[in-house]
Amino acid sequence: MKRKIVSVIFITIIISAVIILYVSGIASQMFVSNINPIFLILIIGAALAIIGALIYTAIERIREIKEEEENDISKY
Repeated sequence: MKRKIVSVIFITIIISAVIILYVSGIASQMFVSNINPIFLILIIGAALAIIGALIYTAIERIREIKEEEENDISKY
């Protein structure tokens, strides 16, 4: 059970890091090229929304894993 939970957390951290790096690259290029700051805010906001959704999904998956384990034990 702990192995499944650790894997869910690990995958969430890795994907979040990739998104942060990707958005950082885009934001830095937009900042250097003096593009309208509204686009910069929209890109960063979208990235934060995606990361928030990933964290929410990870929490739900961990709850689901814990419930599965409890249900499996009660069957016997």
